[in-house]
Amino acid sequence: MSFIAPAPTTPEADLPHHPFWPAISPADFRAVMNVDGTVTTPRLVFALTEAVVTINNDLKAWREAAQGSGATTLAEVDPGDPVRLPFLYRRAVFERAKADLMERMIGYSATADGQKRAEAQEPAIDDHYRNALWAVRDMLGECRTTVELI
Repeated sequence: MSFIAPAPTTPEADLPHHPFWPAISPADFRAVMNVDGTVTTPRLVFALTEAVVTINNDLKAWREAAQGSGATTLAEVDPGDPVRLPFLYRRAVFERAKADLMERMIGYSATADGQKRAEAQEPAIDDHYRNALWAVRDMLGECRTTVELI
């Protein structure tokens, strides 16, 4: 059995990105996705930035269409429900960042026990990527599942 004491986290500033999208707070990410101080601030910011860039690229055409219709922020896209779209955006970013962090953390233990734990985490990593994709599809109004006849 091992014990790794998580490093205390220091206040972390919101990530700078396109003003249309809601703020992404590393502190909120840590709380929501159960990420403690064992993930350093630079590593966390890197994963969140990668997620923001990826999700923003996935939604670029959608954002441009929304802005063309007069919305200046995501909350203005659906004034009848100003919580839904910002929530889905944060979920997409948070889930993608968590999957990225989990993938990168797998390689830290070369022991047989560490390899078994890594293999056990692979389905959870896939679940996080899936949840990010579903959040993006929900924002776009697309189905979550694609079915083809073989």
